[in-house]
Amino acid sequence: MAVKYLVPGGSGIWSNSNNWSLSSGGPSGTGQPNAVDDVIFDANSLNAPITIGGTSNCFSVFMSGYSGTMTYNAALNVAKSFEYSSGMTITGTSNLALGNNTSTPASACYVNFNGVVHNANLSFNNTTAANTIYTIASDIHVLGTVSFANSNVAGSSAKATINGGNIYCYDGFSIYTNGNRWLNGTSNIYFVGGGSGNFTSGVSAFIQVPIIFAKTGGTLNMTVGALYPHGATVTYISGNFTNFIAASNAGTNTFDTSGMVWSSFSVAGGAINLTSQLNVSGTFSNSISNTIGGVGGINCANLTTTGSLTLPAGSTTNISNTLTSVGTAAAPIVIGSSVSTVKANMILSNSGNQDVAHTNGRDIDSDGGTTIMSYRATSIVRCDNWSTLPIITSINTNSILR
Repeated sequence: MAVKYLVPGGSGIWSNSNNWSLSSGGPSGTGQPNAVDDVIFDANSLNAPITIGGTSNCFSVFMSGYSGTMTYNAALNVAKSFEYSSGMTITGTSNLALGNNTSTPASACYVNFNGVVHNANLSFNNTTAANTIYTIASDIHVLGTVSFANSNVAGSSAKATINGGNIYCYDGFSIYTNGNRWLNGTSNIYFVGGGSGNFTSGVSAFIQVPIIFAKTGGTLNMTVGALYPHGATVTYISGNFTNFIAASNAGTNTFDTSGMVWSSFSVAGGAINLTSQLNVSGTFSNSISNTIGGVGGINCANLTTTGSLTLPAGSTTNISNTLTSVGTAAAPIVIGSSVSTVKANMILSNSGNQDVAHTNGRDIDSDGGTTIMSYRATSIVRCDNWSTLPIITSINTNSILR
């Protein structure tokens, strides 16, 4: 293990031996850093530009008093700690990978960008079954793609923990995994800026940190997977998003996304708290017994439930196409809360040719004083135990009960 200092005199390519010295401002020619070496850029580097021309590895990077340009034309893998120098410039389109330059990365990684905008890709990598903690000393702004790549270990419950500063994603985001890999910590992840990018996610890539959508332009497109919150808060402020899918599997997840339209939304575990209306262009599905908390209702094309579903009291659920329930008397849809005098409404409305159908349903409980309104001819099939029908305040006369 050695300490390598950047000095002038080489070609400017990281792999060139003449760019490096064993002392600050010392003689060059010591060879490029390797996976166990610490790298230092300082005032004696004389702002010499450096380019990552081929995949390179080192243990740590510290920069201070340096205001040159660093270009990522290939990946730089840093195992332990990384610090930019204030005032320097980052260019290139390749990747800075933190915590992954060997098969056993350090269990802790320190990151400080000192206000430098990272105009390249950034990945937080953990390829072992161990948890990795990333301490972020200041907010990180990334113009490329931010990724948490945990794809080489299947079946583990390892976590990448991000503590301290927040991460601002201007382009895309990905989190990949083969097993149950979690992203947690005290940092927030923001999606900002006017650029377009992609959001990708592997199966069981659980996010436990707050997500804030606040883009000022461009479009963020979900190309693979879904957003898997695991006891997280998801907030929408602004921006254009396409093909976004949410899948809640565990924990209590809070959604404040009234200005955003989800393509589909599924609840297969945990709990959902709605602080505003949830908009879904496709299907809202519920496969467990679940009580939706909060004050927001649901706007969706289809609502499908195979477990009991209690909707928020005082809210309105609008279903523009089809309500489908394969529940039983023990797993009803409850519109409103049995412990609240404030009731919820369910509105079935369809301007198309297909009738709204409630299939194989039992015990749709109006909970007293609740409105179930259909603006289309509605076929209520096999509701042989609709015990609370007499206390529904209004139901459209086009409905057909059988």
